[in-house]
Amino acid sequence: SELVLVSGYSGAGKSALVQNIRDPVQCFGGIFICGKFEQLQEMEPLSAITTMFADLWKDLLKRDKNTFLQIKAAIEESLGSELNVLASVIPSLRQIVDIRIEETPNTGGIEAQNRLKHTFRLLVRAIAASLPALVIFLDDLQWADHVSLYLFESLITDTECTSLLLIGSYREHEVNDTHPLA
Repeated sequence: SELVLVSGYSGAGKSALVQNIRDPVQCFGGIFICGKFEQLQEMEPLSAITTMFADLWKDLLKRDKNTFLQIKAAIEESLGSELNVLASVIPSLRQIVDIRIEETPNTGGIEAQNRLKHTFRLLVRAIAASLPALVIFLDDLQWADHVSLYLFESLITDTECTSLLLIGSYREHEVNDTHPLA
């Protein structure tokens, strides 16, 4: 996976610049997905990520049936019984794969974070491996919650994920010294 960060002032055209690669990615047979963090949703963990994946599922349902079935099979094979973990965080996942409601072990703290990170990586790997390219664009990272940044960072450091380009944009002047992007 590769990472590109774009910073600048509000209205400078960061998002428009990044959106310009959508058409070439799609012409190449890849998928470009986008999530946007909102200032007032900073306290709502994973809001941009859940919206981004809901949009991805809608896009997949419009594509040819073979691509959809290939990605669905890859997700089911890769995640197996761990689908429950992600379905609780990304409810729209139920639109794509059949998820049996199973009792998942109740974990907390670091173990729960590691399990979420692992299953999230598996999901993105499964999708990316089924495509020529997967581009994930997260806009306004300065307002991202810590869990979303943790998952984004886990994708950056995932050496097993291929065909993945991560793009983030943020307002540099709104990031203080204690922010993870600093």
